Amino acid sequence: MDVDPEDDGPDVVEDGVIDLGVYAVEQLALGLDPFPRKAGAVFEQPEEPAEESPFAVLKQFKQPDSSGDT
Repeated sequence: MDVDPEDDGPDVVEDGVIDLGVYAVEQLALGLDPFPRKAGAVFEQPEEPAEESPFAVLKQFKQPDSSGDT
């Protein structure tokens, strides 16, 4: 079932009956908590990773030369 929030037309009456299923689903969806959480749960911010230089990866590839210079 697709519900278009822009479509606010008149209720559809078929054989003298209005389908209440659409309205029941809408009210149920509005009553749900959009951000459910476990009781007593607390969000803990994870540590930010250390800023790594783009050249740190290249340092891994550096070959030590035999002259002793680094």
